This record gives sequence, structure tokens and C-alpha cells, in this order.
Amino acid sequence: MGIPDSEILPGSSYLVTQDIMIDGMLAFKEGEKVVVDSINPNPDTPSYLYVVFSKRMQKSYSLCSDNLTHEMPEQNTARYKRYCRDCGREASGQSEYCGQCGGLIIEPPAKQGNTSGTPPAPAAHATAARSAKSSRT
Repeated sequence: MGIPDSEILPGSSYLVTQDIMIDGMLAFKEGEKVVVDSINPNPDTPSYLYVVFSKRMQKSYSLCSDNLTHEMPEQNTARYKRYCRDCGREASGQSEYCGQCGGLIIEPPAKQGNTSGTPPAPAAHATAARSAKSSRT
């Protein structure tokens, strides 16, 4: 599925939604980044109005809005580990609460200024609670 015509602007980057063959050759590959050079309706097929350059064919072609989709913003592919605020255990899954102690799962340490990648120290009240619990046994 493409994007609405009103959202396609000359000079902007988009991704190709599917492989596009022209004259029996692959002109555009699905996921390929292209820049709309201009908007110029093709007299033979008016919906093909977005002029983009094919690096493979070394030629410009007109595509339609169904051929283009928004470029995904670059995402940081580094995965941060999440930890329980109370016991310091590494969290698994997407739960907001620790499966071991029920404590709140906190944001990645790097986002909180801890760039060492080490888990945060457990909260003081959790340490005190564990000490009290172990002294009762």
C-alpha cells in the first residue's frame, strides 16, 4: 500500500513498496530508497506522476503513489537491557513488572545516564526488605 498523493513531495526520500520490473529488468527493488525528483504526470498513465531515478537502469522513471511508502526513521538497533528497579534482575519480555519480585521495570540504564551497561543498584527499600525477610528465617 502506498501513501496519499498529498504526502509525496519533490526532493523527499521514500521507499519502494515492491520490486518493479521495466522492460524485463529490475529497475527498483522492494525497500530501495528513492528520491522524488519532480511531480510530472505521465500522459499515458496519469497516476504515474512521481519521477524517480533508477540507479540500476541509470534512467528516470515515473512511479505511482502505490509504489512509494514513507521512509522509516533510522532506529538505534542497539538493544538495551531493562532491569527491575527493586531487585536489579534483568527483565525479560515487555512486562512493566518483574516476574521475580513484582517490582517496576525501569528504562534502560543508558537512558538514565548510566552508560556503563551495568544494572542499577537495587532500591534501598527492596534491599532492606530482603534483609528483614532473611533474618526472620
